Amino acid sequence: MSEIIKEATVDELITANQRNLLGFFYLTSQNAKEINYYDDEGIEGIYSPNMPVNVINRIIRTDTIEENFDDVKERVSQFYGKKGAPLFWEVWPTNSTSDVEMELKNSGFSYSHEYPAMIIKLDQVKIKELTNFEIKIVKNEYDARTLANLFQEIYQLPDAGGEDFYNTIVNSGYDSDLVSYIGYEESEPVCIATIYYHAGVAGIYNVGTKEKYCRKGYGRKITEVALLDAKKRGFEFGILQSSDQGYKVYQRMGFENQCMVQSYKK
Repeated sequence: MSEIIKEATVDELITANQRNLLGFFYLTSQNAKEINYYDDEGIEGIYSPNMPVNVINRIIRTDTIEENFDDVKERVSQFYGKKGAPLFWEVWPTNSTSDVEMELKNSGFSYSHEYPAMIIKLDQVKIKELTNFEIKIVKNEYDARTLANLFQEIYQLPDAGGEDFYNTIVNSGYDSDLVSYIGYEESEPVCIATIYYHAGVAGIYNVGTKEKYCRKGYGRKITEVALLDAKKRGFEFGILQSSDQGYKVYQRMGFENQCMVQSYKK
């Protein structure tokens, strides 16, 4: 775990968000059969030919010499093509190459979607009390299997996706920089969340609730508990990358937009 960030500029915190995301995927790739990490000349991302969805087939970091970018783009495109993986290339405001968006468009990429990178000061987090709802930290293989099964069901993943997540949790240990939570309604496991301590910030991932238990505030509550645990560890900032579905919930919790991350598809 890197040194905890106490004070930082806007750009430094955006970079921390991005580095936390990359660290999370790198850790996953070390324990997964289906998710692979790409790292070449300042270009970092992930790919998974057998799971052709944008969230795990993307370039996240572009930090290369501008004069070399044309060659790098071509090499990355060829690599993903040979692997049979779709390629989504993200544009963050902290990219070293000044006009990644235009360079991508000129190379046949088209706009796909965008999402907000968000941040919260942990001293702003407050717990919303709920009845008949209990949250437990994953501490053993039985819990990890319950978590992985929920993850697979909630995100409608193939068996390989659930198994990769299970292996990541088990192999990372239960008192490490990766901590996972399960929420129970009257002993029934219904929601999940994971927090990853990396790049000086606490990153929230994989928040999800079983469909029949949605709109009860469980996703918000389990996220709040994870963030308060981060505060107890001495962290100052929590970060995440939001889906459309979770955006308003995170806003109500006190998360603020850092930037919009645009994604372009080859």
